[in-house]
Amino acid sequence: MNPSLSALRNDVHKVEVFFCREGQNDSLPFVHSFPKNSCEVVSAFLAVAAASKYSGSIVVVARAYCRSKNEWHFWVEVGGFVVDVTAHQFTEYEHPLICAVPSPLEMRFPDVERLRPEVALDC
Repeated sequence: MNPSLSALRNDVHKVEVFFCREGQNDSLPFVHSFPKNSCEVVSAFLAVAAASKYSGSIVVVARAYCRSKNEWHFWVEVGGFVVDVTAHQFTEYEHPLICAVPSPLEMRFPDVERLRPEVALDC
């Protein structure tokens, strides 16, 4: 099954509800301040779930780096779409980002490596 934009929006909504449940983040590492500083873990979990749900699509975790600021950011790419559940940690975004590849955040984080979901879980 390949993703549609509406299906991905629904998936992102479920992820937000999950990570925003009261008390939920107390027991999960690195997501206590969701969406801030939780992009790596959230993206790895989402990528594994998306790879299972959309098994006919290529699913990767984009691990992006800005050398000049020594900053990292992570998002998921599913079947030609960017799914960035934590994009709204940046002031220019009010909501998670779902759009066609490439991510507009590649301008801010230009050094991008794409990882298979299971590899992203091991990082």
